[in-house]
Amino acid sequence: MVDLWRTLVDEIMEPLPETVIEYQAEDRFKEQEDDSVKVKYQKKLKRLARRVSMPFKKDKSGWKQVIQLRQSAKLQLLGISDLPDRLMADEFEYLSSALGKLLEQEPVQEAPTEEEINDTDQLEDQSESSDENSESALNTSE
Repeated sequence: MVDLWRTLVDEIMEPLPETVIEYQAEDRFKEQEDDSVKVKYQKKLKRLARRVSMPFKKDKSGWKQVIQLRQSAKLQLLGISDLPDRLMADEFEYLSSALGKLLEQEPVQEAPTEEEINDTDQLEDQSESSDENSESALNTSE
């Protein structure tokens, strides 16, 4: 099951780009009214780091993050995600419920097949001819 899950995740992740570059919006650097004191302090540090690093950056278009999209998604689905367990649990619950309902029902007798009917008819014919032979043997001996 685990190997099948890994293969499925690999197939799903294949079309995703390996990395994605995201430029952070300016509001990520500005203090907001509802920010906590800690977040306001962190944003000040972030603005300072951006200002200090800008002269050394080749790409001056903004503060960017390189996101390992494919790897992150794989890790989420393979390592952290409990999706396979949940799917299996749901399937197990469904099958258990169905089995419970089946066990509560009276057993259903299947209709005999044509072959079984023919076999029964042949046995009855043999039994009748055997009975007739027995009767004629009794009649002749009397």
